[in-house]
Amino acid sequence: MRTRGLVALVVMAGFGLAGCTATSTPLPSPTLTPLVGTASGSVGVVLPASGEPRWTMAGDALESLLKGAGVTVTVDYADAAEQDERIEELIAADVDVLIVTAADEEGLVDSLAVAEDAGVDVIALDRLPINAVGVDFFVAPDLYGFGYGAGAAATAALGLSDEQGNPTGVVVDDPFRIEVFGADTDDWDYWFFYNSSVRDSLAAYLESGDLVVGSGQINGEDVATADGSREAAQARMTSILESSYADGEKLSAVVTASAEVADGVRAALADSGRSDVIVTTVGDDPATIGSLGNGLEATVFSDIRVLARTAAETAVAELNGTEAGLSRTEDYFTNTGSVTTRLVWPEIVTGQSRQAKIIDTWYYTADQLG
Repeated sequence: MRTRGLVALVVMAGFGLAGCTATSTPLPSPTLTPLVGTASGSVGVVLPASGEPRWTMAGDALESLLKGAGVTVTVDYADAAEQDERIEELIAADVDVLIVTAADEEGLVDSLAVAEDAGVDVIALDRLPINAVGVDFFVAPDLYGFGYGAGAAATAALGLSDEQGNPTGVVVDDPFRIEVFGADTDDWDYWFFYNSSVRDSLAAYLESGDLVVGSGQINGEDVATADGSREAAQARMTSILESSYADGEKLSAVVTASAEVADGVRAALADSGRSDVIVTTVGDDPATIGSLGNGLEATVFSDIRVLARTAAETAVAELNGTEAGLSRTEDYFTNTGSVTTRLVWPEIVTGQSRQAKIIDTWYYTADQLG
């Protein structure tokens, strides 16, 4: 969900803590327990045709869940240039509800205006069209949870907390030195990561002195990585090691905002012979998941099947007219107004939990992870 130069104001109030790859054949998954209740009506689904297998996984999940609830469902895939046409074709076919993941968050203005005029309910999945009217629900990962989880995974690995960030009460004689690497400040979710990691999950330990940022680079833009690139992260990590750890000081952990940034950090650590540094990140690509336990301590990911289930549940509620009873969070705001939002808290996966959370649930097979 990373978009450069986003002009919409996206606000999530009350940052409470309540709260891929598939084959073309749907795989068994414990996340696909049947929906509660049934409905009559039809749902059209339009997902990106980007080649990312996570969209195939989402489409398979939505089709299985909605058919199981008695709903007629059509799943289609299209790139940004074709999504408007596919959506309008589904509207012409009299679908009652649309579930759409925008290939381009600044697109879909025309087709979603047609949906609104036709009285078709629209659920945006994972990505929110920022200039379009007519979106009734937005179902997405809780961006705040990614930074919080990356920080909590680091403090858990150090023994200071559990994976939820709850303190263990361990007494630290010497503070652990850490560093924080965000992505690019132009990324619209940059401050979600910074606030949830530095200002929340790490804050109490920084204040108590159990953690200390060895470089002193901890404020706002100080932790940014130009373009979110591997090369920029590697250069910054190398510079920090040479300036702040040159006298043998031990670096214990690095919290990073993306797999690409983590790769750059890990390359710099390897070049300096520091193989024992805990690195946590955000991402669910096979290379990242496959690296867990081999230079990467933990990653935070949002299971697209869980998001799909939430979207399917929302569609059934809209068909039945019971959407007012759905659990929800505060609204997101875009250029065209507010959208009722349902956020899903992401998960932490480590080398120890990978088998149970990834392989046993068929998120990836062992072969896909290498």
